[in-house]
Amino acid sequence: MKKITLLLMAAIFSLTLYSTNAHAKITEEEEKYIQTITNDFEGTHNINLDSYELYDIRKSTDKDSLTTKEISLINIYLEIVKKQDFIDCSPLIFTDIKNNKGFVLEKKVNGMNNLHILSYDNATETWKVTNKNNKMGTELKDLGLLKDE
Repeated sequence: MKKITLLLMAAIFSLTLYSTNAHAKITEEEEKYIQTITNDFEGTHNINLDSYELYDIRKSTDKDSLTTKEISLINIYLEIVKKQDFIDCSPLIFTDIKNNKGFVLEKKVNGMNNLHILSYDNATETWKVTNKNNKMGTELKDLGLLKDE
């Protein structure tokens, strides 16, 4: 059953990647969303992401040209996503290549901020999750990202 679920998740991920324009830029609305979530994590976890770069998972559409480094980030992303509830936010990945550090910001709908701490292993050229910290942040509704009907 786990293999079927993993294959299904991989198929959905592949379809999502291939249906997304690889040259698409982040829209103004997406930028606002990303900044709102990032600000909440910076305050909750007392981190500074100024030197980090957002890894846009949507640009990883050409499977044949992905590096080992990119594949490892996608695998981390998929592992997180398959454990999420349907309405949780898509994780945001930030990397600092110069310092071999990274974070995955996983925002739950109830406000829980799960911070996955990454480190880059030069020998294997892969990213690995080295720690995870969970702290209650601001609910999506209170951040203005979820509307009451």
